[in-house]
Formats: sequence, structure tokens, C-alpha cells
Amino acid sequence: MSCCGGNRTHGYTMPAPSRTPSPSRTSVARPEPVAASVAIFRYDGRTTLTVIGRVTGRRYWFREPGAEIAVELRDRASMQQVPNVREVRLA
Repeated sequence: MSCCGGNRTHGYTMPAPSRTPSPSRTSVARPEPVAASVAIFRYDGRTTLTVIGRVTGRRYWFREPGAEIAVELRDRASMQQVPNVREVRLA
């Protein structure tokens, strides 16, 4: 009696064990919310408009009606006071 059950004489070889890792349970990490860094404002007037931020002193130029620009959050409160300009979203 042979130790391999006679399979060698018939050309049969045992398959190698699979080295593919079995699927494991992984938790899906939820992305942490990112704080907004700017506020987007839209100009609804009839001409161009330049606004100077009260805190930063930065000039914000709306080059045409309907233009949207990014405003630093520090200047957000002063921009909200400008006629024909409205905040549309945070980004």
C-alpha cells in the first residue's frame, strides 16, 4: 500500500491550498465633515460691483450681474449687508 493512495501513478496531484485571503469584515469609514472655508455670494444688481471686506480689507469684484464669488468667512457678515448681494452656499 502506498502512502499517497496510488494517485501519483495515475498522474493526479493534489491542488495547492488557496493563498487568497478570505474576505474579512471591514468597517467603512465615514468621511468626517469638512468645515467650510469660504462663502459663495451672488450679485443680482445691474452693473459691476466692488466690495471691500471689513475684516480683511480684500476687494471682492462682481464683474457682471449673476456673478458668484468666494468670500472669506471673516468677511461674510459684512458682505451679507450689501444690497443686491446674497449668500448662496458655503464651500
